[in-house]
Amino acid sequence: MVINKADSNEPVSRFWSKLNLLSDVINIMSGNPPVKETLLKVMERINEVIPFTSAIVYFLDINEVKYKKEIAIGPEFEPAELLKTNSSERFSAWAIGIQNPLILSNEGLNNRLAGSGIGSLLAVPLRIENRPIGLICITHSETEYFRDHDVKLFSMLAHQIAISRERSIYRLELEDRNRELEKAQKMLELTKERLIN
Repeated sequence: MVINKADSNEPVSRFWSKLNLLSDVINIMSGNPPVKETLLKVMERINEVIPFTSAIVYFLDINEVKYKKEIAIGPEFEPAELLKTNSSERFSAWAIGIQNPLILSNEGLNNRLAGSGIGSLLAVPLRIENRPIGLICITHSETEYFRDHDVKLFSMLAHQIAISRERSIYRLELEDRNRELEKAQKMLELTKERLIN
């Protein structure tokens, strides 16, 4: 059966595949912090349902206010070069400003992607309460490849990744505070011993 990409109605089997994908991603992310291995597993699972040519996951480094590449799958590409932003700082500024998923095609960019092997680019922000924490960039060799239903699914998947990332950051902060508290308690005990002796 040939699926017409222009048709917004999806076969029921594809709908269930996407629902299973969302469930799998939730299971993978809930038990593991979003480190490289986990993200690779998630993106490979996504690629089974929504095939893509390349993907990059960025996380925002709050200290430098700059997006840093966490993982890359497939042929290397640099969104900054494709978008003609010329620098990682300008790319980060562009990425931080993305509020909603953005689909770019070679035709829409006046063939700026020509020669790159990329026909379509989907940029999906990772946000928590309207605060940017990362970005997923996915490409495909076909022009106009990504559709609304792909964007909706990637938005839900990105939300799960963002929640997992935020949870991981809070857990690390809590572990740091617990270590500081334990250290302070040990120092207090040593001080008490000195005063008693």
